[in-house]
Amino acid sequence: MADTIRQLTQTLKLKDLIIVNFIPDEYLRAIEQRAVWNNDEDAWKLQHLEITGKNLGRLCRPVSHPKLRRPETNFTRMK
Repeated sequence: MADTIRQLTQTLKLKDLIIVNFIPDEYLRAIEQRAVWNNDEDAWKLQHLEITGKNLGRLCRPVSHPKLRRPETNFTRMK
């Protein structure tokens, strides 16, 4: 029983760490507002959530310099 609790706690901490570091706050709030608990399936469901493609806006890939093969950061260029 204690091992199961320890394992579940570790999994929860890992998922929380991933959410905090990789999902922007505004998208996290949008997900939390749309989340609905489904008693029949015993799971959370998300209602119509569109955060892909054109809706992301600021998360576009960087444009490559015409003379470069692929985009590079300023840090890489300084080397």
